[in-house]
Amino acid sequence: MERFLAGKAALVTGASRGIGRATALALAARGADVCVHCHERRELAEEVAAAIEAGGRRSLVVAADIADPDAVAEAIGTVGRAFGRLDVLVNNAGAVAPNRLPEAEIEVVHRIIDVNLKGPFNCISAALPLLRASGGVIVNVGALNSRAISAGGPAYAAAKEGLVAMTRNLAQDLGPLGVRINAVAPPLTATDMGRWAMEAAGSPHAGLGSRQRAADPREVAEVIALFCSPGMAYVCGETLYMGGGFESPSTTPPSSE
Repeated sequence: MERFLAGKAALVTGASRGIGRATALALAARGADVCVHCHERRELAEEVAAAIEAGGRRSLVVAADIADPDAVAEAIGTVGRAFGRLDVLVNNAGAVAPNRLPEAEIEVVHRIIDVNLKGPFNCISAALPLLRASGGVIVNVGALNSRAISAGGPAYAAAKEGLVAMTRNLAQDLGPLGVRINAVAPPLTATDMGRWAMEAAGSPHAGLGSRQRAADPREVAEVIALFCSPGMAYVCGETLYMGGGFESPSTTPPSSE
């Protein structure tokens, strides 16, 4: 495996499990020292960090609520002091809970938006000085079904589609500073959140076509890692929707007949 991140440092939010865990390990396999972020699952994050260090890379764990700008700034400061640099920021941390009207609680809706949309902006803002110094890369993790009726609910879908718009717009701001930003929008993935979505939808195909399987977190991590590679140096402001060759039935245009 090409170690194109050798000598570089990465921060992956929500890295204690699922896509974040797989991404932290994928970036370490490519030579990066990796900060494993978590909110409450510190014991799981420590396991990920131990696996990274067993592979010969440095790692540390930071715990912070990414919806809190002050907590994020403190976490980024810890990364800077530990690694002396930051080359890759992966905004993966997310939150989902029942949020469909009329039953939705407004506090839950706000929390979903705070974590999934405001959280990445908090991380980007706090990390920008370090990323600018290194000519770094940002990858935001969206969601394929934000373009359709989402099993995660309207607040989750809106936040993830907003993340795509944020990515596109921030490319104009960050490009001249030497920082690339893109997004990856995975489909239903075999994670704890994915299993919640399937249960909420009452279907193993939540947000997917009936013939499409859930993605493996490692498959998503490989795409995220690709966006961090030097070969993608000209790609900025884009979102890769991981459709797996199938579209959700709810995204199929109506027939003109």
